[in-house]
Amino acid sequence: MKKLANYKNFLSDRDLYSQNVNLWKEIITSLSGDRQFEEWVSTKFANGQDFFDGNPIFSALYEQLNKAVRIIQIEKDTYTPELRVWVENVQHDHKPIIKELLIIIQPSNRALESAKSIITAFLKGSPITKYITHYNALYKNKAGQARAESAIATFENNNRHLQNYKLKQTGVYQKKVESDTIPTITHKHSRQSN
Repeated sequence: MKKLANYKNFLSDRDLYSQNVNLWKEIITSLSGDRQFEEWVSTKFANGQDFFDGNPIFSALYEQLNKAVRIIQIEKDTYTPELRVWVENVQHDHKPIIKELLIIIQPSNRALESAKSIITAFLKGSPITKYITHYNALYKNKAGQARAESAIATFENNNRHLQNYKLKQTGVYQKKVESDTIPTITHKHSRQSN
């Protein structure tokens, strides 16, 4: 089976987008087993043209289970969690309440495997609150760590520039000797000995 990470540019390439939709159809069909489903949320305008926005990239309604799955795929963004999941109760056409599993996912193979675990448990009727809590926390922490690492790198870069500026302002400069940098102090006024 193809990997979700292969679809990083799916929003800017319509052919890649269509392949991505087919990947999700294969995944949901495989996870559904013998459970019948139909499209849950339309992905097309009234004229039949696809939205091509990933919201949703694929959805499935399981009327016999009063459940639905909606996959919203977004572009890769290091600072946003690769996976966010929740369940909502939705009223649908004067029918019983539908439990809808919503998944927002980035093109990531790791996030795909997590999403597949949650979808499988959801369709089997297993309790999924612990899965949702676990994966939301995991991916939120990873995004937070990426933001923190970026902030540290920015701070270190800014600090390095500031230190170099201060060194120039105080008369301290660096002389390049072979491959090493050696700080050398020069004084504006030298003292004469008696």
